[in-house]
Amino acid sequence: MRDFRKTPDYWSAHIEDSAAFKAKLRRDLVDAETCFKGKRNTASFLNRNEFNLCSAMYSSEYPVSDCARQVRKLLLSAYPVFVAVCRMGTARDQASEDGGTDFKTRYLALAVLARLTAKEAAPLVDALDFWSDRDAVWERFIVHLGLGRGRAPAPSLLWPDAYQPLLEALDPASDAAARQAALFEFDKNWLKKMRKSTIPRYSNHTNEKHRTYVGYWNFEAAAGRSSAGVCWSPPCCCAGGGERSEPDAQDCRRVFQAGRHACHLARLRAARFCGRQRVSGRHRNSAILVLSFMTLLSLNAAVLFWLWWRLGPVSSRNMHDRKNRTGREP
Repeated sequence: MRDFRKTPDYWSAHIEDSAAFKAKLRRDLVDAETCFKGKRNTASFLNRNEFNLCSAMYSSEYPVSDCARQVRKLLLSAYPVFVAVCRMGTARDQASEDGGTDFKTRYLALAVLARLTAKEAAPLVDALDFWSDRDAVWERFIVHLGLGRGRAPAPSLLWPDAYQPLLEALDPASDAAARQAALFEFDKNWLKKMRKSTIPRYSNHTNEKHRTYVGYWNFEAAAGRSSAGVCWSPPCCCAGGGERSEPDAQDCRRVFQAGRHACHLARLRAARFCGRQRVSGRHRNSAILVLSFMTLLSLNAAVLFWLWWRLGPVSSRNMHDRKNRTGREP
C-alpha cells in the first residue's frame, strides 16, 4: 500500500463500494424521470466519486497506469458531464452550486500529471470557466496545458494561506532555487493549512463509521514540480521543461512516478501515526525483544555458572580431601 492509515481490507472494500455506487449513479443520471435538481446532485456525486476512486486506487497501490486511466475518466468525462447538467439550470440553480472550489485545483493538477494535450484539456478548462471564481494557480496550470492564450491573469488565490507558496513556485520569473524553496514550503504546510479551512475531508481519516477517507495526496505539489521544472532533491531529473508528447500508459506512468516522491513526502509529513512512525514502532518492538532475549541469556549463563561452581570444582575438592583423611573412596 502507499497509504498505511488504513488496512488493505479497508481499501479493497472502499474501491468495491465506490465502483458499485458509480454504476448506480450512472443509471440514475440517465433516468428521464429525474428532475433537474436530482440530475445535478447525481452528477455531482458521480464526479466526486470518480475523484475519490482515483485517490483510493492510488492509496491502495494500484498500478500507476490504472490510476492514470481513472484520472482521464474523471477529467474527460465525469466533470464536464457534471457542468453540462449544471448549465441546464436557471441562474438561481447555478448560484446554489460552486462546483467544488478545492476540487478544481486538484483537477487541473491531475491534468498536468496525466499530461493531457491542449485538445484533451479544452473541455475541462471550458467546464471550469463556467463558474465565476478564478484562481491564480489555476491559470498557471492552464498555461502549462497550452490553453493560456488570450486569458486574463487571475489576481488572487481562493486559498491564499495554503497555495501562496505554490504560486511562487510556478512563477517563471523566479530563479530555480527560489522555486524549489517555495515548493518545499508548500508541500510541508499544505495539509495543515487546508485543515484550518471548513472542509472536513482533510481530516476524515478519523471517521470510522463511513468510508470517506481516500488519502491525503498533495497532487498539486507533484504537478508544480512537473510544471515548473523544479528539481526535488539533488541529484534528480526535472520532470518539466521538455516537449510534451501524446499521453499513453507508459507516459502517464512516467509522469505519475515523477510526482510520486512529492506525494510520498507530503503523506509522511502529514501522517503522525502511519508509514514512517509505524516502521519506527516495529523497530522499537524488535529492539525490546532482542534486549529481553539477551537478558534471559545472561541470567541463564549466571545460573549455569553457579551450578558449575557448586557441583563441579567444589564437590571434587571435598571428595579429594575426604579420601586423604580416610584412605579410601567415600
